Amino acid sequence: CQDMKAVRQGPWKLVIEHNGAPELYHLGNDLSEKRNLADSEAQRLRELLDALAKWESQFPKQPVNRRASPNPDL
Repeated sequence: CQDMKAVRQGPWKLVIEHNGAPELYHLGNDLSEKRNLADSEAQRLRELLDALAKWESQFPKQPVNRRASPNPDL
């Protein structure tokens, strides 16, 4: 799904669904992702948001049109 993003760093997991508020979980203590720590772990949240932004910056902004091919046999 294009509207869902996630990143892991050690036991930490950042989830952003449908452009909503980011959610942060410590999977070592909360494997079922019931306790959102985004408010209480602001620094960790910022680190993971920065890591996600850095990773996303490596890709084109526009989706690739896989149907447009210079070879009509493809």
